[in-house]
Amino acid sequence: MSVGVGVGDKAKAKAKAKRRSSLRGGSLLEVLMALAFVAIATSAALANQLFAARTERVAAQRERASLIAASVADAMREPLGAQTALAQWRTHAAAFLPQGEVALDARGPDIAFAVVRWAPGRAFADGRFAQTLGCPPAFIAPERACVVAPILR
Repeated sequence: MSVGVGVGDKAKAKAKAKRRSSLRGGSLLEVLMALAFVAIATSAALANQLFAARTERVAAQRERASLIAASVADAMREPLGAQTALAQWRTHAAAFLPQGEVALDARGPDIAFAVVRWAPGRAFADGRFAQTLGCPPAFIAPERACVVAPILR
């Protein structure tokens, strides 16, 4: 008896060969779609990292400005050496903040405000920045962020 290949076996072999040929690789369109997806995901991750770095920089500047404003307020409560301390903190503000400046705003004999202003940089260079972060309207300057500390005598 001879063992031969039946008609059903030939059809199965042909179907198996056809499946193999269709599974050999992705089409060019599928590869391009995958690359586009990877490019979009990578650019989104990069943009997120840049935003986080800018936000961290602004937060660090605000922290420095808050420390300077609080130090000026403490120094101004002491009548001796107040002007020397003010000059020292103005120098610190100019050194540690971009375009940093310190000002005093007297609102009466017993109350004044130590105001520290600086340029926050390209990320937040609109005039509304200071308003949205709690800088009172009387102390807002164009394209400046600020921190205000009260001085009670």
